[in-house]
Amino acid sequence: MHIAIPLHDWNGGGTERVAMALATEWLRTGDKVTLLVGHDHGPARAWAPPGAAIVALPTAIPRSPTSRLHLGPAMRPLVAALEPDAIFLPGNFHLILARALAGTARIVGKLSNPLWPYRGGTLLARPLFRAWTRGITAFAAMNSGLAADTRALLGDVEIATIPDPLIVARAATPTPPDPDRFITIGRLEPQKDMALALRTLAALRRHRPDARLEIAGTGPDLPALQSLASSLGLPVRFAGQVEPITPFLDGAAALLITSRYEGGPAVAVEALARGVPVISTDCSAMLRDLLTRPEQGAIVPTRDPQALASALAAQTLRPDPQDPALDAWHPQNAAAAYRALLAG
Repeated sequence: MHIAIPLHDWNGGGTERVAMALATEWLRTGDKVTLLVGHDHGPARAWAPPGAAIVALPTAIPRSPTSRLHLGPAMRPLVAALEPDAIFLPGNFHLILARALAGTARIVGKLSNPLWPYRGGTLLARPLFRAWTRGITAFAAMNSGLAADTRALLGDVEIATIPDPLIVARAATPTPPDPDRFITIGRLEPQKDMALALRTLAALRRHRPDARLEIAGTGPDLPALQSLASSLGLPVRFAGQVEPITPFLDGAAALLITSRYEGGPAVAVEALARGVPVISTDCSAMLRDLLTRPEQGAIVPTRDPQALASALAAQTLRPDPQDPALDAWHPQNAAAAYRALLAG
């Protein structure tokens, strides 16, 4: 099978990480993979697996608020020339490309986040998102909650539930934790609400004055976050893009997730595999399925910094990196399920 994966650029986020993990497995099992790129720039280019063909638009389309409206039409002639058997759209950000690519091949769209992450307004949002996702043959949701939300929004559409592929580096012997080192990982953008992480650290330090926070990730909110950390007098290290992530995870007292919404934060699985518990806002159905035992961490039902700080302070148990429940995210299993959906 020839699978085409359109990418806006090589932004080094979870979308690109998942796409490259799947591409690696598809190539390993004999499929052909073409990575079609709108702007051949960014850190994730180094993640492209050997054997994948990379085709960049002859005239680059850098990312902007309206760039995706131009990206799909610009890619259609190249997709038509490539004649793939299937097209894989690797996350919500890329779903709108299906409108321009419809009719060239079977199109599977991966849901990386809820399409409509709000509690109300579903009836008003429904026609908008049906138009936005027109051309997608089938969807893949990383958990049953996300699949149910999508059906409620789009109606009777083809949806498969497939966990994200993760190359989970399990710790044979977890690094002893530094009880004052807390970490958070993610793109610095409004969805992740890293400002809440900073305010949580401020609340925690009222009772644990040596607590500190390390943030891995880049994004447009960096200047504002640096300013907030300075104004609050917090010991925060902005580590930027971190690869590989396992040394950053090792030895942390806990991973803090403060997102407003998530489809399924893969970093939570990676943390558990290193013996690091997870404290999170109630942002993802996947986390409700994943964090089921006290040693794994906790989900805090409010977005209150003091409540999150209390959960961090109370987390003394550590998860078992060899937990069999983590096997579901093995790339081989995920890639096979995605391939079956792409084949129809």
